[in-house]
Parts: sequence; structure tokens; C-alpha cells
Amino acid sequence: MFPDNSYGRALFLTAAYVSLVVLLRFKRLSDLHAKFAHLLVPNDKQPLLEQRLAYTDAQEILHVSEQWDMPWMLHHSLEFALFKAFGIPTVSKVLVHSAQIPLGVGRRAEDTACILNEMMAQGIDSVRGSTALCRMNFLHSRHGSSIKTEDIIYVMSLFIFEPIDWTHRYEWRSMSELEQAARFVWWSEIGARMGVPPHLLPQSLFELREWTETYEIEHMVFAPSNKECATATRDLFLRPLPQFAQAFGCHAVSALLSDRLRISMGFEEPPQAYRVWMPRILKIRGWLIRWFALPRWQSWSFGEAEVKGDPGRYTRADWVFEPWYVAPKLGSYLRGLISPVPPSSGFHQQGYRVEELGPEKLRGQGREAVIGAASKMRARANGGKCPFRTNTTP
Repeated sequence: MFPDNSYGRALFLTAAYVSLVVLLRFKRLSDLHAKFAHLLVPNDKQPLLEQRLAYTDAQEILHVSEQWDMPWMLHHSLEFALFKAFGIPTVSKVLVHSAQIPLGVGRRAEDTACILNEMMAQGIDSVRGSTALCRMNFLHSRHGSSIKTEDIIYVMSLFIFEPIDWTHRYEWRSMSELEQAARFVWWSEIGARMGVPPHLLPQSLFELREWTETYEIEHMVFAPSNKECATATRDLFLRPLPQFAQAFGCHAVSALLSDRLRISMGFEEPPQAYRVWMPRILKIRGWLIRWFALPRWQSWSFGEAEVKGDPGRYTRADWVFEPWYVAPKLGSYLRGLISPVPPSSGFHQQGYRVEELGPEKLRGQGREAVIGAASKMRARANGGKCPFRTNTTP
């Protein structure tokens, strides 16, 4: 019976609302596990979930967390993954030498976001996704042997583990075993397509975790290039804050770093209060979402749209740090009123072609080579039937 007093009615309605939130919040995950239940049963030939999971299925599995359940946290965890890579001197020296950091830190961040979004949202066997992956390979090839295979594996591991760890610590739910395995399989496939020999790729999440921890112990040490890259990127993160809040922002960022990473970047130790309260604030956010926020009704995206009359060129409706490739529309200009860097014609408002993403000086270079490499990549993958990470055919 419905309570007949105001306190009872409020309690009843609150309980009903919370129950509805929990039911709807876990529905997509429940549906996902029901669809892929057959993969959760081990067998003698493939005892590990990572062995039973195809990268094409992994791609579908990742969409639930990345576009529906927790896009905000995953987006920021990937930013942190790129940031964390600057704790390795062999990574930071390449970027300093290329002059992309500190001079082009904002452009690099937006181009990286575009490339990753094309691969994640479109799929690496699509024309756009495979072209984005091959464009990334082209940009890396400009550095020759300066980019070590071990560093590629390490950065790949950050894209796997930082989202897993951040959601476990701070989000309204952790990633399930299926979702964690999907991240491993999908990024391992990308690693193989970036030229990492399959026999060098760890074969399970457990193996990769051990490899990553060992690599950090051996290679995450201070270097001036680390500090230059990390400081420029931290300043980019904090650009929206007013000057009086910059010190607070610096301490907040440092509070989320491990001591090893913080020391490798040359950052000062933050006050203890920041170490206590920054994680708590993020955890409180996750708790509130879990119990009181209804799930998204629309998938997350940057609002990419193909330019009319110019097939293959895309504009965005949103941005991370700087409004590169954002269409000159009312919404973008309104956001620009509160953005430290408002939209303007200097940010290529006409949009981008996937095969041309990257530094301005390379914008017109490698276009045909990238398109050709992407076509060959799709043909070799054969619609997902021939994964690169388990296929050594040249």
C-alpha cells in the first residue's frame, strides 16, 4: 500500500527511483554478458578468455563502456594514459625532438583524439578506422628507429590498464572480466597492426600487467624531456582554470600520480590533503552516478559529421582542449565564450580528412600511401577472419 504520510511517500518514491536507476544502469552490461555468455565458458584448447575472444567481438563489447556507461571517465583515463607515457625518457625525447611538445601540445592532443575516436567509433576494419590507424603508423614512421617496439607495447598497455584501473577506483562500476579481456584483445590487435611482432606481445592481461610493471621499474626515471612534456601537457589540462587556481590544479594532478611517475616528471609532492581528497571526490562522483543518475539516452561522441559536397571530410561539434576541425556553428561559438581558446578559422573549421591528420607540416604528406596501406590492411584482415595478432603472414 502506498504510504499515507509525506515522510513515507518520500521514502517510497526515493527507493523506487533508486531501484529504477540500478535496474537501468546495469541493463546494458547484463545484455552484453547474455550475448557473449558462450565466451565465458573455458575449454581445454582455449583456457583463457583472451584466447576465445575475437577482436571484432571485443570492439562491440568496448562500445558499451566507452559510448554509453562511462565515457567521461574513460575519456579522461585515456588522456592520463598519454600523460603517463611521458614518464619514460625514450618516449618524451621523441616528442621534444619533433617539436610537437611544447609548441604543438594542443594540436597533438586533438589529432590524437580524432585518430583514436575514428578507430574506436568506426572500427579498425572500416575505411575510416583503418585509415586512422595507418595514418598513425605513417606519423610514427617519420621517427624511424627512435620509437622502440617496447615503448609501443608500453603505451598500448596504458590504453588497456589506465581505463581498467580508473574505473575500478573511481567509477560507478568496475569493468567486468569480459570488458577487461576485450580491451586487451582489441589493443593487442592494434599493436600488431602497428608492426609489433606477435611473439613479442604478451598473451594475457596477467602477462601484460607483469610486463608493464617490470618495464616501469626499469625505465620510468627522471629526464628533462619528461618534465618538459609533462609540464606542457599539465598546463594544457589546467588552461581553463583562472590564474589564482593554477596552483590548486597542479597539486590536484600530482595527487593522482604514483610517486614513481611524479618523480620521473620532476613534479613536487602535493600536500597530503590533496592525496586524500582528490580520490575521494572522484569516488563520490561515482557513488552518486550509481545510485541517483539515470543512464545515458544517447551515445557519446564528438559529433562528427561529413561535410556536404566534400565526401571524406569531417567536422566536429565538440573538442577537448582546442577547437580544431570544429564547424563554425552557433553551439561551438557559445562554448567558445567560456573556453580559453575560442573557435576561429585558424583551427581548420573546414574539417579534416582522416588520411591528413597530424602536424601542420605533414598535412599534405603521405596521403596516398596511407590510403593504400589501409586498403591492404582491410584486405588482409578479411573482415575479421585473419587477426594480425595471431597471424604472422606478411
